[in-house]
Amino acid sequence: MTKPSQSEPDRYPSMHKVLLKVYSSSLFYSLVTAMEAMVPFVLAPVLTRLMKPESYGLWDLFVIFMTFLRPIVSLTIQDSLKMRYYDLGETARSRFISTAFILTTFNAGVICFAIWWFHEPLGLLLKFPGEWLISIVITAYLMGLFYSILTYNQFAEDKKNYVAMHALQSIASILLIFILLTFGLDWQGAIIGKICALCCAVLAGILWCSPKLKKVHFLKPDRRYMGELVRFGLFYLPTGLGIVAVGLIDRVIISQVYDVAMISFYGIAALFGKVLLIAINSFILAWMPWLFQKLRKERVDREVLAISASYLVLVPLAGLILYSVSIFVAPILIGNAFHQAFVYIPWAITAVVLEGFFFHNQAFLHFKKRLLLMSLASGFAIISNIILTLIFIYPYGVAGVFAATCLSYVMTVSLNAIMVIFVYRNHHNDIVKT
Repeated sequence: MTKPSQSEPDRYPSMHKVLLKVYSSSLFYSLVTAMEAMVPFVLAPVLTRLMKPESYGLWDLFVIFMTFLRPIVSLTIQDSLKMRYYDLGETARSRFISTAFILTTFNAGVICFAIWWFHEPLGLLLKFPGEWLISIVITAYLMGLFYSILTYNQFAEDKKNYVAMHALQSIASILLIFILLTFGLDWQGAIIGKICALCCAVLAGILWCSPKLKKVHFLKPDRRYMGELVRFGLFYLPTGLGIVAVGLIDRVIISQVYDVAMISFYGIAALFGKVLLIAINSFILAWMPWLFQKLRKERVDREVLAISASYLVLVPLAGLILYSVSIFVAPILIGNAFHQAFVYIPWAITAVVLEGFFFHNQAFLHFKKRLLLMSLASGFAIISNIILTLIFIYPYGVAGVFAATCLSYVMTVSLNAIMVIFVYRNHHNDIVKT
């Protein structure tokens, strides 16, 4: 009898080892991205005590506008890089990155000019000082570069640079914003501090990555990738805007129905939801490279199913734990002027749990390059959120806005799951049953 060349445990590693590998990597990203998450929490006692609700509302609007503009300015190049990283060789990948850098720089310049030209009517429409609108575009551009460099380090498995960039950006943000606020610059000081911190982190990131990209002529874009990046940015834009657009829509509607001060209460509640979002993003960062390598074998095996099942159970459990902790932490962390926000925290956490389910489903479509389906799902989330928010805000206020967001995600996640099943239906025979 012939002895097998490879033992059963070697061919099929124990499930706990697979779970340990993915979640230990996820823990690494959680600890690293926690540095960035610390910025708003470390500054929260300062912001809520040195700013009035109106000023904090403007700062919150700045953050959400910047987050909304980031995929438009950057053409979501970090997601394009994720999808193409394993398809490109070292030289081609370098040219791809340099082309993306030049393209986004040009795009940012065009958007800056357009916003400067129409800054007065835009300022009135958005309830934000028109002369500061360009600062939103600049910050969005820098954030796009920052996350693109992080994505490169993530897939290149260069954890040293990944940690260093996060640490530099987080520490510089906290120090600069704190100093400028204590000098009485109010929300304008917070914006200036954030821009300066991002400049430091992006320049350092480019310098640290440059030895690996030394074959690139950074001022010479590759036409082959120029068209590809533009097409990807346009098709993927609804997906890139999906989650951000929901938060922006909520804030804009609140500002129109109530005032900027009410946005601050929404923003404080969303801040606690962001803690869970950081943990979810950390899992996605660790999981996607592993998942994409597994799916390249054109099969959804038992390891993939086990990781997905554990994630779908742990996310709501983490949300419940976070809410239990926030009951004690929120009154200490947040000033008395913002106590009205406490009642909205469970709604914000619930919305983030549902976002986590949405991210999970989108990853499978991302691997298959089904950009249109991803954008359709995101577009459905945006449209349904607008309709439901307009229905719920008048009778239920800010709580109704959060409830509308939760309901829109319930419907979107259901639609998204049907899409995933449809795309992978031809591979159902390859699924290994546990």
